Amino acid sequence: MSSDIRDWYFNEWDIEFPLYSLPEGFPEMSTQAQASIEPRLPPRSLPASESLRLSASMAWVDQVRAHVLLHIGGSDVRVTPTHGLEYYHALKGNVVKERREQDVEMHWFEKAGHSLDDVETSRVVWETARGWVNKYRV
Repeated sequence: MSSDIRDWYFNEWDIEFPLYSLPEGFPEMSTQAQASIEPRLPPRSLPASESLRLSASMAWVDQVRAHVLLHIGGSDVRVTPTHGLEYYHALKGNVVKERREQDVEMHWFEKAGHSLDDVETSRVVWETARGWVNKYRV
């Protein structure tokens, strides 16, 4: 699990994330000291793990039939960029394997974070998304 918000996954799926799983003294430490410590994550039950798995896009990748445009920040600390990269390759693999008429396109922004909000990245995201919508407009 890689994220700058360690308890996000647990909170989002209503899985208990007890405060005692953080290192002793964590809130009172300096920001620099906090950054150097990995919180101990609580054990996750099998039902909780299955709930998380079934909510992930990879669990349903074989059922995707729509055209897909992905914009991925290579420096994202919220969602590991490799998740998007693996999803892209899984989608492309299904297109080839099943000889589908499905367009799958990915744009990778090496220095961009989760929000893809620097000026140049925002411009490229806007232009590629606009082009994508125009291409598939009915």
